[in-house]
Amino acid sequence: MNRRSAGEGNISQRANGTWTAMIQLGIKEDGKPKVKAFYGKTRKELADKLADFRELTKAGYTDEDMPEFRTYITNWLYNVKVNELKAMSFDRLESTIKNHIIPVVGHFKTNMLTDTIIQTQLPQPAK
Repeated sequence: MNRRSAGEGNISQRANGTWTAMIQLGIKEDGKPKVKAFYGKTRKELADKLADFRELTKAGYTDEDMPEFRTYITNWLYNVKVNELKAMSFDRLESTIKNHIIPVVGHFKTNMLTDTIIQTQLPQPAK
């Protein structure tokens, strides 16, 4: 079996059936490796996450550079959706984002936000 190249990462299946991927980013001041972990339901999902992360790091992004979700969704709302939606639809979306989404998950970094975090943080609709 051939060795993986530096920065390729490691993908393995956990005992509960989910998958984990780890990639070493360097060495901390105390000499221990600085490791970033990703989790997902399928191997392909993790391979895609690792590829996306590698592209971001090649472009010079670090975890500290990643914007908070509130910044990302606000930019998306005012730069993308404002021209695509009718006025009433935009107002409803803007209200939902400002009153329900940002207060709950707005403080997360965009690269740390997962579907699991969203589902556990946001209140479930009444039935």
